[in-house]
Amino acid sequence: MPGHTAVEDQPRGRGARRRRTASRGITPDASCGTASNVPGGVLTCQRRNPDVSCGRRSPVVVDAARRPRRVRPPVSSGASGGRGGRLLSCDRADDPAQGRAARPRRGGAPVPRRPDPTRKPELLAQIIEHLRSRSIATVSFRTLADALGVSTYVFVYHFGNRAELVAEIVRGVVARHDAALAVDPTALDARALRSHLLDAWADSTSERGRDLLRLETEAALLEVVAGEQGPARGEVARWHDFVARWLVAQGVPEAVAGPEARVAVDALRGLQHDALVTAEVRPLTTAATRVVDDLVARAPQLASTP
Repeated sequence: MPGHTAVEDQPRGRGARRRRTASRGITPDASCGTASNVPGGVLTCQRRNPDVSCGRRSPVVVDAARRPRRVRPPVSSGASGGRGGRLLSCDRADDPAQGRAARPRRGGAPVPRRPDPTRKPELLAQIIEHLRSRSIATVSFRTLADALGVSTYVFVYHFGNRAELVAEIVRGVVARHDAALAVDPTALDARALRSHLLDAWADSTSERGRDLLRLETEAALLEVVAGEQGPARGEVARWHDFVARWLVAQGVPEAVAGPEARVAVDALRGLQHDALVTAEVRPLTTAATRVVDDLVARAPQLASTP
């Protein structure tokens, strides 16, 4: 096959011999026969070993003042990859699954495993149990890592920073009431509501419930100091809404149901804090039962109020 002749101004000075070589007649590879446009002239492709399976080749960047350098093409199915200046044929199968399996690994390192979605909830549960006898103010990555026997990197990976970690702890503490509040109060009769509220009381005044109530109270006070309306401060309002919706379902006007719900919930909340401080659960349970019974008994009377 006749050679391609490159037309280029004859440079002078350093490197002129190498650049003049490009301007002479050169016989290209018979399998290629293409020419590359470069600044100042035309250079022919002298590459051997073209990719047989896909017909693609690595582009060559040629500068009139520099030595030609090879640029590796993007790795994709059907493309050739170069290493050490040699063109490698593409031998991947047409099966996409095999193509993904043959994908090269960055730096030869193994592909990292996917994060376990259950690891963060488990870690958060361990943190909350650890804090049952401690204060939220003492929380730090180092102290938790030492207590739980894990690396601080684990907390950085799952929570990012201390502020986000504390926020997750508070949300985890408040979430203990999610199951009770997920019940539709409008579907409960008087007896079912009484049983539901007393079950919530028993859970809140247990040993674990009192520990979590202390953490929730501490978090609410921290939110007050910071001027934030966080989940801890809004926990009581969730119970206000729950009881008010039940009263409305019993026929109590909304204007009356709101204040009545607040009176009952705040009375129970105060008794819970009394149990937290004094740990005298039995007499306080009697008082809580009376509050709930008064609420249930007053509902028909409030419904008949014009």
